[in-house]
Amino acid sequence: MKSNQYEARVAYSDALREYDQPGRQEARVVHQYAMEDIDPRVQEEITWSQPIEQLIEVQVDEDEPTKVLKVGSDLTPTLRNEVEGFLRGNLDVFVWTHANMKGIDAKVMCHILNVDPLYSPK
Repeated sequence: MKSNQYEARVAYSDALREYDQPGRQEARVVHQYAMEDIDPRVQEEITWSQPIEQLIEVQVDEDEPTKVLKVGSDLTPTLRNEVEGFLRGNLDVFVWTHANMKGIDAKVMCHILNVDPLYSPK
């Protein structure tokens, strides 16, 4: 019934009239849901993951005090010294700034705005 609205309404009313006949025992089921179940604006409380143990900051570079890594506080002193030595020995694998990312094209890191420099802002 795409083209004729009148015929569509007649067919709809005929279909409804069949349900209202006195001998008909068919139950009409209407699905109703609570608004909180279907409301997309309702946000569930997000639980963020937390560290299993407390962390201790370890300064790995004496020349730059901002270079700090965190290790677990539950480590034994021997294991902690081994981990700190390993981290200090492998400082070249850590990226502290975007300039340290060798081999990554600047087009990946930079956002270029679609702006014509000949036009001044109004």
